[in-house]
Amino acid sequence: MSHREIILKCLAEQIGPSFSVDGGTLAEMGADSFDGVELQMQIEDALNVEIPDPDIGFRALMDLSVDQFIDFAMGHVKTVPDEL
Repeated sequence: MSHREIILKCLAEQIGPSFSVDGGTLAEMGADSFDGVELQMQIEDALNVEIPDPDIGFRALMDLSVDQFIDFAMGHVKTVPDEL
């Protein structure tokens, strides 16, 4: 499963039945800032990465489309060192 597919799966699980790849912004699908925090943690766990807290805030993240959110997540991925 690709990183994109994993992120899409996390989005679908968090947002629920109103989730659609072409459904507008995450907020329009019913997501809020708490969903943003949950998504960050889910993606970090699923991909074994660290995603820093967004500078724009979690609420603003929900104003992104699915593709924009995926770009955000992938653009901020830092691999966790194995020697922990």
